[in-house]
Amino acid sequence: MTQAMRDFLREHNIHEVECVIADMTGIARGKILPKDLFLSAGEMRLPKSVLLNTVNGEQPDNLPYVGATDPDMICVPDLATIRMVPWAAESVALVIHDCQDFDGEPVGLSPRAVLRRVLTLYAARGWQPVVAPEMEFCTWWRATAIRTSRWRRRWGAAASRSRAASRIRSTR
Repeated sequence: MTQAMRDFLREHNIHEVECVIADMTGIARGKILPKDLFLSAGEMRLPKSVLLNTVNGEQPDNLPYVGATDPDMICVPDLATIRMVPWAAESVALVIHDCQDFDGEPVGLSPRAVLRRVLTLYAARGWQPVVAPEMEFCTWWRATAIRTSRWRRRWGAAASRSRAASRIRSTR
C-alpha cells in the first residue's frame, strides 16, 4: 500500500474500507475490511462468478465463463479511486478494485477491463468516446416542469396543490 493511501486513511480517521468491484450490471460487490487488514493485505480475493451476478443477486449459468471450479481472482485497489463514503454514520472509505488473474493479467469479464480494452481500440482509430445522459429523464423533467408552471400560471399555486392532492387520493 502506498504512503498516500496510509495518509488518507489516517487523516480521515478511517476504521473500515469498502473494497468494491463492479459486476456486469454495475452493482458494487465486495467486502468491508477493517483498516488494518486492508493495509496489511494489499488486495482481496473474490470468486470470478461475482462478476456475473444478476441484478437481483442470482447466479446465471457460469460454467462457460468461469469453469467448473469458479476460481478466485485477485482484486487490487486502484489508489486513485479512494473516497469518503458520504452516507456512512462513521468515517468509512471506499476503494474501487481492479480484477486480475493470478498471473497479473486483467480478468476479461471485469467491466473495468472491458472498458479499458474499448478505450484502447478507440484510441487506435483516433476516436474519442462520448457519453450521453438518458434523454427520457431530462425530457420528462422539463416537460413536467413546463406543464406545472403553465398550470400554476393559469390556476394558481393553491389549485396546483389541490390537483396534486387529488391525484394522490385517486391512486390509493
